[in-house]
Order: sequence, then structure tokens, then C-alpha cells
Amino acid sequence: MRVEIPTEALACRTFNCSDHLDDLKVYYAALMKALASSAKACIPARKKKAMVGWLEHVADRKEKAIFWHSMWLSGGQVPSWLHAIMLKTRAEYKRVSRWVVRNQEKLVAGRMADALCENRSRDLWSEIKRVKGSNCRQSNVIDGAVGSHDSCQVFNETYKSLYQSVPSSESELSILYEELKAGIRDKCQSGACYSDQCIRTADVLTAVAKLKPGKSDAIPDLTFYAFQFIDLSAGGFQALDIAWKKRYL
Repeated sequence: MRVEIPTEALACRTFNCSDHLDDLKVYYAALMKALASSAKACIPARKKKAMVGWLEHVADRKEKAIFWHSMWLSGGQVPSWLHAIMLKTRAEYKRVSRWVVRNQEKLVAGRMADALCENRSRDLWSEIKRVKGSNCRQSNVIDGAVGSHDSCQVFNETYKSLYQSVPSSESELSILYEELKAGIRDKCQSGACYSDQCIRTADVLTAVAKLKPGKSDAIPDLTFYAFQFIDLSAGGFQALDIAWKKRYL
């Protein structure tokens, strides 16, 4: 629809002007009507879901009631056999529709039971989704943390602790320690090790490149990012050496 723009009323700068009040009211009403008609034409309307059992029990009776009511109207609305049939079909439609509304839970349970007995898994799960609905409320309190920000922090700390954890036992660590100790004693201390025992810059860079994001040592500052972005050519080895000594001294 076409909306007439009151240019004179819109250009008026007089406070509490009463001369253009009616024009502004008409303009406002026309705008609201245009917006409503545009939304109705462009935005798809979502139909309400039919009740369970409506098609099976009510739809046919509703059509019959509407048909005989139209026949009675076309016959002049006289008290005749058409009037009796109209009253009967209308009463039957209202009775069955009320029964379907009151027994929704039983009808849903019956449909789910039929789907389960006939092994129609797809129909069963679609019915469960219909009963459950799609709205899911988010918990506001998680492990004592209130609000989305604090809950995210709890998740971050829990995930970090879980990601950095390595399942092990004291017996396995003791066995590994004894194996390493025996290897050092039998090979390195006896001169049976490989001749080149120097750790070069390329070896460190290769090891750093294999670190996984998020990994860290016991101290907070010694993380994956400290190794990944350190400049090894500008005193980086000294910084790593200092951090390592602080860790173990």
C-alpha cells in the first residue's frame, strides 16, 4: 500500500503544535498498517501443531458438522430433518473434540507404544521429541559458580586440568625410573652411549613444535605459549634456562 508523507507536518518545528496533530496521527496509522501488511505477506506464519488424535478422531466429524450446518443454512434454517442432522453432527463433533483434548497424554502414550511394538524407531523418537519439546533451559549455577561468565571459568579450569592430566600409577613411574637409571648406569656412565650427546638448536625447535596447545608445567608461567613464541636466537635459551632452574631449585 502507498503511504502519503505529510512533509509539512514533519518539517514543523513548533513544540506542541496542534495544527498538524491529525496529519501525524493519520501518518502513524498508515505506517503501522503498511508494516503489518508487509509482515503478513513476507514473513511466513507458523501453524500451530495439531493435537495427537485430531486427524484420526475429530477431522471427519468436523467436516460432517460443517457440511450439514451449511445445508441447514441453505435450506432456510427451518426446524426440519436437516436441523436434526445438523444438531446431531455438531454435538458429535464437540463431544469427540473435548475427549481428544482431555486425553492427550493417553493418546501420546498409545502412539509411542504402537511405534515401539511395530519397531518403527523413527516414529518413536519423533514422538518423544514432540513430547519433550525443543526448549532447553540453561542452568544458572554450576559447581557453585553463578552466571554464564563464572560457569565458563569453571569449565575452562576443569577442562584444562583434565587435558593436562596423565593417567599413571606410582608403581609404573617407579619401574620407568629404574629403567632410565639402569640405562644411564650401564651405557652412559660406562661410555657405551652414542658419541654425539650435544643438544642443538634444531633439536629444541623440533621438540617445541611438537608441543600441544594448552600444555603447561606445574608453574603457571611455563606454558606452551612461552615456548612457542620465544625467540631462541635472542637470549631465548637463557630465559628457558632460568625458568627451568626456578622450577627445580
